[in-house]
Amino acid sequence: MDLVGGTATYSLRNERMPDFHDFGNAVNGGGTTTPGVVSFKVTWEAQSSPTAVAFPSRPLWRNAAPAIARMEWSGRSGEYEFQSRPIGTSSSEGQGALLGEERNGTMY
Repeated sequence: MDLVGGTATYSLRNERMPDFHDFGNAVNGGGTTTPGVVSFKVTWEAQSSPTAVAFPSRPLWRNAAPAIARMEWSGRSGEYEFQSRPIGTSSSEGQGALLGEERNGTMY
């Protein structure tokens, strides 16, 4: 993250992850799984300078700027492969993405 430059990237490549096949199997922790692999990349680009705001009643402090987030991802499980559209076709514009830092609880 580069708060001064107004950009951030979060990515993961070829991470092993079991495919639980359905929600019930995943939350119950049993049943059959298939080995899977996932990758993703998320980027944020600030649209203005960050603004610091304190919420003492929570306690919460935030220094953030509205941002546009973009994402692409892929996954493989058994014979199945999934691929999102390219990152350049994705946008969170108008959806409330923020780029910044936050402190809460005992770190406030």
